[in-house]
Amino acid sequence: MKKLAALLIGMSLVPSLVAQAGGTLQTATVTLTSAQVQSLKASPVTLIPAPGVGNYLNIVAVVLQYKAGSTPYAVPSGGHFSLLLGVGGSASGPIESSDLSATGFLDQSQNHIRVPRISSIANAQSNLENRALTVTNDGGAEWTAGDGTIVVTVNYNVVALQ
Repeated sequence: MKKLAALLIGMSLVPSLVAQAGGTLQTATVTLTSAQVQSLKASPVTLIPAPGVGNYLNIVAVVLQYKAGSTPYAVPSGGHFSLLLGVGGSASGPIESSDLSATGFLDQSQNHIRVPRISSIANAQSNLENRALTVTNDGGAEWTAGDGTIVVTVNYNVVALQ
């Protein structure tokens, strides 16, 4: 009887402990078409939807894979793939985008991989809670002419805010 009671208590505590530790590691994979890549400045793409009130997306790792097409992209004003929690006025700022330069990546004729650093994020809870992860072009102009795709893989967990 004591073992059964201990087992039941353990089973009831494990989900709350996992939630407090950041939950289960999840993976989202999104393939950006050439049309999306060419309009990324004006139309950011949601990679992971907002997790709901009282929750925060904890980004663990990101990998971008450029799958070259027959024509590399033109990068007239440079720019980076900027990963943001939120969009527009509600964005909390980039997740270390300095190593996600478009130059030397999508202006190439062969496949490439980029693995950005995940920077520390410090902001008011209201700016981070229930925010989607989006990707945008932070350059001065849209990238043009290319026909390759970008596969973005994000490992993350959802943290229940206390």
